[in-house]
Amino acid sequence: MSPNLNQRLLDVADRACEEFRQDPRVDAIMLTGSAAIGCTDMGSDLDLILYLNAPHSEEEFEEQKRRAVESGGGFYFGSAEHGYGVYRRIEGVKVDFGFGGSVETDALIQSVLEEHSTEAVSHQVLAGILEALPMHGEQRIRDWQNRLLPMPEALQLKLLRENLRMTPLAILESMGAARGDRPFYCETVLQLQTRLLKLIYALDGRYYPGKLKGIQYRMDGLSLGQGLHERFCRQLSGPMDEGVLDLGRLIPEILTHVHQRFPAIDISSALEFFSSDSRIQWA
Repeated sequence: MSPNLNQRLLDVADRACEEFRQDPRVDAIMLTGSAAIGCTDMGSDLDLILYLNAPHSEEEFEEQKRRAVESGGGFYFGSAEHGYGVYRRIEGVKVDFGFGGSVETDALIQSVLEEHSTEAVSHQVLAGILEALPMHGEQRIRDWQNRLLPMPEALQLKLLRENLRMTPLAILESMGAARGDRPFYCETVLQLQTRLLKLIYALDGRYYPGKLKGIQYRMDGLSLGQGLHERFCRQLSGPMDEGVLDLGRLIPEILTHVHQRFPAIDISSALEFFSSDSRIQWA
């Protein structure tokens, strides 16, 4: 991570936003991703999200696609009516532009806060909003951020209950470590690690960012995150039998934290299933 590189990327982002700041349809622009949280490297790009109060016309949509391609970038997905994404090459940097609706974002936040939706993509979007650096329309972005925190306890409880059930340790040992099947072992370990992170994020009342990419920069800010990145890496790359033993300690430990924090959550069946020999279901 280089402060000079991060500042250069922020400067490019600022210049990339300039053409949109005068458009009255643009309520807000936010920078998300590694540059927003200050953990960039030579592989980093820029992720800009533009929130509109009225959609682009078909002509404007085609113009954005054309400019993206001419810059050396391209078109991702979407439509003028429902929002879309393109990427440009600007000053040698790949810059993603996502165009969406302000009203739709308000509705998304409301559905999560009031209906306690746990849909993964929605939570990924909200995690991005909370980490975002405002580039335009700061008050609108701060209002969204303030609405999202604290997370409703009912949503916390729902997230915790949805992520208690883990693949039995016997599966990892007998079908991964004992067979020397590292691809299956790593696939299963990653699934377990993802569930653990979702539990830890929910315990802290935080929205899970949806992927493991860059998670090492976020772990130290989690209540149970100290040393977790190194531990996860050892579980994946070290001897498989040692990884099995370590997960056999870590998972009950995290589940116990869940019950201590929220006694209404019964972890007994989750612990029993994790410790069971359920190979017949997985063979």
